Amino acid sequence: MPAPPARPPSRRAVLQAGSLVLLLGTQHIARGATIVAVRVWPAPEYSRVTIESDGALVAKQFFVTTPPRLAVDIEGIDLSP
Repeated sequence: MPAPPARPPSRRAVLQAGSLVLLLGTQHIARGATIVAVRVWPAPEYSRVTIESDGALVAKQFFVTTPPRLAVDIEGIDLSP
């Protein structure tokens, strides 16, 4: 005797499953690191700059010649107006 045909899932079940997938997936795509604070300590011999964030940062530093300065490029960070 063949099995009766399966009922398609109800609209409510589909919405609940979709909501669960979205809620569980947001923890990985919610946002990147945020800069919390930048501190500068100038001194006659050297200067120190500390960048504090709430997550890991990926950065590259390099020298620019005109005008002479040290530049730091932090990946995934945009300046806000």
